[in-house]
Amino acid sequence: MKIKKQSTGYIMIFTLMLIALLTVLVSYLANRSTPYLSFINIVVQRKKAKLLGLGGIQMAMSQLASAESEKKKTAVPKEKEEKEKEKSEEQGKRLLQAILPSINRWQTVVLDEEKDGIEGKISFAITCEEGKIDINQIYDFESKKFVGEGEPEDDYKKIIQEFFAIVEKKIGGQKLFDALATFLKNRDYKLNDVTELLTIKAFEVFKNNIFYVPPQPEKEQPDRQQKATVYLTDIFTVWSGSKTVEPWLLSNSMCGLLNLEQAQAGDVEKRKSAVKKWLAAFKQTAKWDEDWDKMLEPVYGKNFNTIPKFIKPILSTKFGPTVFSVLSYGKVGEVTQRFLAIIEKEKPEQNGRAIVKLKKLYWL
Repeated sequence: MKIKKQSTGYIMIFTLMLIALLTVLVSYLANRSTPYLSFINIVVQRKKAKLLGLGGIQMAMSQLASAESEKKKTAVPKEKEEKEKEKSEEQGKRLLQAILPSINRWQTVVLDEEKDGIEGKISFAITCEEGKIDINQIYDFESKKFVGEGEPEDDYKKIIQEFFAIVEKKIGGQKLFDALATFLKNRDYKLNDVTELLTIKAFEVFKNNIFYVPPQPEKEQPDRQQKATVYLTDIFTVWSGSKTVEPWLLSNSMCGLLNLEQAQAGDVEKRKSAVKKWLAAFKQTAKWDEDWDKMLEPVYGKNFNTIPKFIKPILSTKFGPTVFSVLSYGKVGEVTQRFLAIIEKEKPEQNGRAIVKLKKLYWL
């Protein structure tokens, strides 16, 4: 009788096939999940960076509000209420002391996960909308003329013509004034946003320089040669509501066009140590042909006779800025979220609490 032996080799083959199949499945899942995990990490960083960017706007608003509220804490009691002029002058001084050192410049807060619960960086910069030219205030959309056109003084047609002549020398472009005048003449209503000017073909010269970016420390941008340039929304605004510009808080692009000292990376501390001396001669109402050299020459490094003539008639003689813009960056890991906010400072309430409101927010 013959005994038939069973072959067990198929078990080994089956086992190897199963292992190979599992290896393929694991490799497939790993390959599919790796990009997903990276994507989820980026999404989380974006969310955190967004919150930090919005937090920078709140920090700027708090800085402006505290400049107003602080006076209540330090004011010396008197038998009677201070005169309105004295109050306004003290408010102006406090505001300038708070923001003049860092105006048009980065303020940076580095966050540590152990101390702050998140690792990242907030960078924000405050600029003053009254330090720019309000395009809606210098043009009469009903009569289709510039304000004061043909008048012996404060003829904004001549002022803007001279202004654009300087702009063209700085950044190029041709016939910018003619293009702007035609654009405004064809409109029946005011601009809603300065970026509407980019629809003018001649204004394509600004297409890469729309929103102002303060100078960065060289160690953060080692491969970029930082050149001062002119930004469209840094010379024009639709928010100030005034035909004049505030000389104490000129935008950085305006400073460049007027050959005044511009923002430098890392000069905030130096300016903080000088601000008290700058404000020693501060007056709420000024006559710039008499007061510029005492008050603003130390700030800008130029005397009144050396600044372009066209700007002199439109310098505001009374200090009282209320509208500011805040550029805020939030960075987590390699992700940066950028915001630009227009904010308005209102008069303090009777209890001394200052109010700063958000007017418009751009997500850049």
